[in-house]
Amino acid sequence: MWVGPPGAGKSTAALNYILKAKRPTLYVSMDMGPMLVSRRVIAIETDQTLDKVREDMETDEGPARYSGVLQAVDHLYVTYPTRPDADSIAKSVMAFQEIHGLPPEILVIDNLMNLSSNAKDEWTGLRELAQVFHYIAVELSITVLLLHHINMGGLDLSYPAPENAIKGQISELPATILSFAKREALLLCTAVKNRHGKADHTGRNFFQLAYDEPKQIITDYIPPPPEPPKPKWVIQPSHDWGIKD
Repeated sequence: MWVGPPGAGKSTAALNYILKAKRPTLYVSMDMGPMLVSRRVIAIETDQTLDKVREDMETDEGPARYSGVLQAVDHLYVTYPTRPDADSIAKSVMAFQEIHGLPPEILVIDNLMNLSSNAKDEWTGLRELAQVFHYIAVELSITVLLLHHINMGGLDLSYPAPENAIKGQISELPATILSFAKREALLLCTAVKNRHGKADHTGRNFFQLAYDEPKQIITDYIPPPPEPPKPKWVIQPSHDWGIKD
């Protein structure tokens, strides 16, 4: 599970992860439509700004120019349902398996709050959905990546949110929970839960990623080199003023 406030870069991070992993992926997008997903993928793959890609796509030649870029990303399959329930997601996974002979290696749910549930309240619905996706991950032996929101009240959003800020408090089942925050040209990330390694549930022990938001590209952060030490000037007397010990 990857959590954070709206606009923290969760979807962008997920797309960067998928495009770098190059593993068969089913991306269930309920936050972004086909045009935005296409633009973001093209920007990441061509190292161009999102605005430049949008301008090009609105020309007569633009779609043909970028069609090859999208066709080359042949491991990513995106579906755009509106308020689907868990059964609809399961049917999409089954359809993927029927076409390709195997289930996707990665299933991305973007995001959990946009799923429909028949539960009597939001808290119960989120817990039931978390249980469903935990079952899918275990039963099919695939990676399920849930993008999810946090309760923002009283939080400093320049830091990753702590574990207890996750909406619905559904932190029991995910093996790993990463919390994200955006700060200028940086994406801050920390594991607030990690079944297989270190974690900091407070979210304050984070690492930094370089976030080129105009190009939607996330890379390792390389700190700038330290400034060279300033010279220590030593003033030498230019004359012997006749001062003796």
